[in-house]
Amino acid sequence: MIRQNNSCIKGKRCDNLYHRKLTRKGGGNLEVKILIVDDSKLIRSLLKTTLESELNCIIDEAKDGEEALFRAKLGGHDLIILDIFLPDVLGINLINQLIDIEKDWVPIIMITSAEDKNLLKEALEKGAIDYIRKPFDDVEILARVKAALRTKKLYNDLKEANEALKEMAITDDLTKLYNRRYVMSILGIEFRRSKRYKTPLSIIIGDIDRFKNINDRFGHLMGDEVLKNCARIIKENIREIDIAGRYGGEEFLVILPNTPLDGAVIVAERLRCKVSQYSIEVPCEEKPIRITMSFGVCSYPEAKIETEEDMLKAADEALYISKQESRNQTTFYIHGRFITIPKEAIRSEA
Repeated sequence: MIRQNNSCIKGKRCDNLYHRKLTRKGGGNLEVKILIVDDSKLIRSLLKTTLESELNCIIDEAKDGEEALFRAKLGGHDLIILDIFLPDVLGINLINQLIDIEKDWVPIIMITSAEDKNLLKEALEKGAIDYIRKPFDDVEILARVKAALRTKKLYNDLKEANEALKEMAITDDLTKLYNRRYVMSILGIEFRRSKRYKTPLSIIIGDIDRFKNINDRFGHLMGDEVLKNCARIIKENIREIDIAGRYGGEEFLVILPNTPLDGAVIVAERLRCKVSQYSIEVPCEEKPIRITMSFGVCSYPEAKIETEEDMLKAADEALYISKQESRNQTTFYIHGRFITIPKEAIRSEA
């Protein structure tokens, strides 16, 4: 296809309508990153000058398709201005590649001196949101660029809102740990992974001792504080790959991928010791109230453990034994038996 000559940008004084800068909510310029793809150095320079006169922006430049893809791999662009005709490729054929490489949706404005409406139609169908014909002026460029950036901002806002809603859907509002539904779904995924790849998997169920007494004696607000602090202690003392969730009222479930039983018992004892060091000041009480937790541990592979439900049942029974013994203890399931650890048998790691 014959390359058509680029025309220069006409210099026009911008109307005040187009002098308003994009601003952050509450004030302050919003910095945007724009990629300009055109084989004409003059066109790139004129576009850059025009955009920088009105926008707080960082301009990336590319002279052909290959360089455009390289720049896109660096990511973070809020807008791409793309010439239809490039030396090594038709710009239309870059649209999907650029969007995919950016790893996030980015608006693309096509620029061209071509009169072929079918080319413009194809560009819009492939994902471009607008086009500008050459020759063009700075007023038109700024108006269309600002409209595209507003669309990008709306997309980002919607994405953030959706992520916030997703986070709310999987998070326990009080403890900020994962909620029961989500942590149970993760357990199912991890159990299937463990079974498939023959890697160990462990779970810990922990329960706050005498929690009902705390609620009855000091009120639910104090009970909430205890729950939040126990959740914080658990989260601070497990690995990043471990998953902690609120399993029930005062119960917590910790999933330990790629962890055998002995490692899980060490983690449970660490949590038990850390919680036992925690106390809470209560008005009108001479001494702080000491908090303790009991734990039940189960691992896979293990005898009679065929499903994640079997793991939960065994860990729950182990927890029950810890509560029945004297509380503030850890019990684990192994070879069809439950073994309770003496409180000082395993020292907590600092």
